[in-house]
Amino acid sequence: MNRVMDELPAYYRDIKEFQELTRVQSKQLDSLDGAIQQFEDDQFILTSSEPAIYRREKEFNILPDRTTETLDFRKRRLLGRMMQKAPFTFRYMVQQLDELVGKNQYIISIDVTNYWLEVLVTVESQSYYKEAAELLERTVPLNLILETGILVDQTKVVLRAKEYTFPVPYPITGTFHTAAVNGVASKATLATKASEYTFQVPYPTTGAFYCTNER
Repeated sequence: MNRVMDELPAYYRDIKEFQELTRVQSKQLDSLDGAIQQFEDDQFILTSSEPAIYRREKEFNILPDRTTETLDFRKRRLLGRMMQKAPFTFRYMVQQLDELVGKNQYIISIDVTNYWLEVLVTVESQSYYKEAAELLERTVPLNLILETGILVDQTKVVLRAKEYTFPVPYPITGTFHTAAVNGVASKATLATKASEYTFQVPYPTTGAFYCTNER
């Protein structure tokens, strides 16, 4: 399309010099229009080009890894950083996770009594998890024990085991205490095994402590 020639009188259209001149001018005007449009797009993060995103990242002291981080992820990270404003609330944390990794892409477990918070995230790449973990570190109050992890898939099985203690007539401690076992998050079929075992304790009746075989 020769936009300049279209504006000239018809008798110029058969002159080769004017054909070539207006063709070059039209190309330059198209480039100028594209530059103006890109300038307007760069005013907003979601439509910004990579150079504009990089300039904004420098303002937040973010050093991007262009080899692993996509432009879409970098835009989401910037939006999250720009929207952070204290005081932080639980609803705010959920909103930030929705914006970063997407709705229904994480599990939040909270124990108010013991001041414990766990967030497991399903992510596209390690970069998303790293940014989610940093987001939580910045927003979760320091009086909460924070634990984060990656869910390998939207379909998940989470196993948790905690320490517990119950009284037995031991001659020294008077208690039986179990060890803590780490949880598991996985899509794969999980099988847990527990063997039966017996050991001698000074019980007045049986004289032994017995654990059943459970799976």
